[in-house]
Amino acid sequence: MSSNQAASKEAMPMDTEVYESPYADPDELRSSTVDRNQLFLEDGELGSGNFGTVMKGIYKMRKYDVVIWYKQH
Repeated sequence: MSSNQAASKEAMPMDTEVYESPYADPDELRSSTVDRNQLFLEDGELGSGNFGTVMKGIYKMRKYDVVIWYKQH
């Protein structure tokens, strides 16, 4: 692939030269629990089925806000 083709290629989220992973901070991942003070749940249903309702939220990390989806039973 020539350098012109690479430059014109659209960047993908897994392209670490363009995007930094929100999980790149090892200290952010040390805990296996979620601090509920950093979790903001939005109103509004994204979908539902036999196993519950899928809702949207935001998890506020140190450097980033990560969009999450959660299941409400």
